[in-house]
Amino acid sequence: MPAWLRSLVSKPVLLARILIGILILAEVVIVVLGPDAKAAKQAIAEAQAANDPVSHWEPDTDIGIHVAALLNLGLLVVLALTAGWWTRPFEAPLDEEVPVRTARPWWRKLAIPAFVLLFATVYGVSSFATKSLWWDEMWAVKQCSLGNWKPDKKNPDELKFQPTTWKKCAFYYQKPTNHAPMSVLQKATLTIWQKVTHKKPSDFNELIIRLPALLASGIAVVLLLRLCGLAGGLPIMAILLYLHPMHLHYGVDSRAYALIVPLCLSAILAERKIIFRRGRTVWPWIWLALNQAAWIWTYPNAALDVLVLFIVLGVFLWRGESSAKDRITAMLRLLVSHVFAAALWLQLFLPNLIQALHWAGKEDQGHQLDANVFQDTLSQLAFGMNWNSFGNSV
Repeated sequence: MPAWLRSLVSKPVLLARILIGILILAEVVIVVLGPDAKAAKQAIAEAQAANDPVSHWEPDTDIGIHVAALLNLGLLVVLALTAGWWTRPFEAPLDEEVPVRTARPWWRKLAIPAFVLLFATVYGVSSFATKSLWWDEMWAVKQCSLGNWKPDKKNPDELKFQPTTWKKCAFYYQKPTNHAPMSVLQKATLTIWQKVTHKKPSDFNELIIRLPALLASGIAVVLLLRLCGLAGGLPIMAILLYLHPMHLHYGVDSRAYALIVPLCLSAILAERKIIFRRGRTVWPWIWLALNQAAWIWTYPNAALDVLVLFIVLGVFLWRGESSAKDRITAMLRLLVSHVFAAALWLQLFLPNLIQALHWAGKEDQGHQLDANVFQDTLSQLAFGMNWNSFGNSV
């Protein structure tokens, strides 16, 4: 490590403020050079006058991007001003009685990625991932990740393929059917596949569309193997996850549900690292912040799960310190990591949240918790499908 970098790392307050300064600069660029909020408001007024709510999505997105950047500027300035508190060193040193890990042989280093590839391949060649797309999958492909055939504006009698943009892929939220993180991964996979195989922009393949979900499902099994190993237990739970009907069902669908299990396991592993290092190492905090932002972006209702893990981690850190000052420092780092997560999520999801205000509470399908929903949940856990569907298929 160069001397200047070593000197910088030894000054955590300065390093934190430099990194926050870079983020502030990025938000300023978004505010100044990003979407024009004034033009977006005018476009929304025109769409409302024409009674065309579908035309709201892009101006709503522009306003969301702009407002999120402004809000994050305020959050980042507060974090920069308070950096001296949450970057201060702990009074008590870290207990270094953890045994040093020996170097693993090359075959063990390749075991995990090989397992993931094997898992994805098994899924890929199975009938689960090569069947035709169902309605939600196809809607996301047509509206967000690929595009659709529409009448040509110059020649209405002819159909012309109109590919989606990355902006629409990430922020089109006229209904929650667009699971933005999966749509973005899906569009990236399709784009690479089209380039490599010299396909047309309108070409697609069911297996390629479902590939991000398949890989996420494989990673979930690997993470559970890791968690079982760290807990000193047998990897039987990971094997059961590999075979679980619900994981087979939702792990194949090209929806964001496939991302939830690996993100949950990743959060637990990150918190375990923080607990064992007693909050004194930086990178597990970064890992946790990025993971929690991605988790809530993937599934907004996961905010409750993040809150539970926040409380659990806080209890462990509080009980692990002997002095009041170190306890406060640990709590500040816990809070700051989740503020960073919230800022990232805000930039990613506020444009979608603004669109949701137009339809939230007006959905055709109810989501209340009742006996039927509870029965369906138990059926999904047991069979990976609704009990009635299972009985009909038999």
